[in-house]
Amino acid sequence: MFKRIILVSCLFCFPLFLMAQNFSIIGERILGLFPAGYLIFIIDEQKMRFEWTSVGSGRSYNEVEYFNYSIKQRDGITFLVLDADIPEEILLAVFVNATTWHAGSEILILFGQIQEQKERSGKLYHPSFFLGYVANPNHSNSHILLEDVHLREGLGRGYRDASSSLTEFGKTYDVNNLDSLQSESAWVEGASGDGIGEGFVIVNGRDRKWKSLAIINGFISARNPHLYKENGRVKKIKVEGVRSGVSEVLDVIDTPHPQTVDISFLPYPEDIRVSIADVYPGTKYKDTAIHYCITYNLTIIPLFP
Repeated sequence: MFKRIILVSCLFCFPLFLMAQNFSIIGERILGLFPAGYLIFIIDEQKMRFEWTSVGSGRSYNEVEYFNYSIKQRDGITFLVLDADIPEEILLAVFVNATTWHAGSEILILFGQIQEQKERSGKLYHPSFFLGYVANPNHSNSHILLEDVHLREGLGRGYRDASSSLTEFGKTYDVNNLDSLQSESAWVEGASGDGIGEGFVIVNGRDRKWKSLAIINGFISARNPHLYKENGRVKKIKVEGVRSGVSEVLDVIDTPHPQTVDISFLPYPEDIRVSIADVYPGTKYKDTAIHYCITYNLTIIPLFP
């Protein structure tokens, strides 16, 4: 358990670099996917509200609990630390028919602001890209507890021609993991060295011209957050149209928080080859990981460095 951190008014105003900007999460409303009946509202710099539908209840959001919270940075990862343990009833509401466990008071958060949706209003528009993971002490993995509803687009994109993938302890970190938000699920290149030159192809199954790639950099694990820094992250990627041959080398921020890189330079809809051009080296391992990488049409600015 970590000691509570006293927040100050500028908590969410870290100095950022490259494409990052300063903004506040106060007022954010995170609505869970059906059938997980819950929502979270960030009230102010210290207080948040959980609302959820208890198992077997015929009434929506019939349970409410308030928490004080603080922010903890550890191993390059951001944690939302509550002043009490997450109620087991919330876990049952989120993980339907699951066996509950003691999740503790820490939630690993990944947070970015969607620029194009800032001025929109209404239930279908959310100005954030928000994920929260909790560790499961009964298993060697973590689970998604918080997820902004617009993240799963159901586009059915595909991946092919990965130059390599790491297999370790019987588990392969396959390129198809790039469309999964699950914790401990990443594409990890399997070549010797830092992985420069390794890559994959995103299949443009809808024959659509995309504005950006949405990326979550590195290896994400609420149970083992140290793996983010210990493994390599991408620093630059080469993005190339498979048919056009048009390419650019793009910078990627060294942050686990969601971000986008601009691929609007591609002239028409086509499959997209992504290759590692440079890396932020891991402190322990040579392997380079990408947690999430999808074609996207909005601009995501990461909150934290």
